[in-house]
Amino acid sequence: MYELNGIMIVGEITPELKVVNARATNDWMMLVTFSNGETRVFDGTNLFGKPVYEPLRDQTVFDDFAIDHAILTWDSSIDIDTNNLYNLTYPYDTITDTSSANTPIQLRPCNANSFTDQQHSKDPAIACITGLTLPIAAA
Repeated sequence: MYELNGIMIVGEITPELKVVNARATNDWMMLVTFSNGETRVFDGTNLFGKPVYEPLRDQTVFDDFAIDHAILTWDSSIDIDTNNLYNLTYPYDTITDTSSANTPIQLRPCNANSFTDQQHSKDPAIACITGLTLPIAAA
């Protein structure tokens, strides 16, 4: 239980989620690291169809982002609430991040049948996620 603005609230205080790092890959994909320590995959195409995000259909605009006060922003006028951003992301296994070699990262579903330690040791370019391919763009 805690007090917020003079009101007693049952539950635990949840720390405010913040964006601490982000890296655009390609095809409107981005790796985003949050203040809870998680790095997750964001598919920017999920924003298409919402008028405020229409400029992001241009890949160069999407790739030219900034982190302003721990919020992901574009063009100093477009942003996305960090909690909404988090809800639009997928888990990402950072152990398999081979971006420094600028090689594609193959994404696969996270389950015991398709992603094993043996498979991981044979192919370091396999990440645990959804079945997409996420090539890393040059920095």
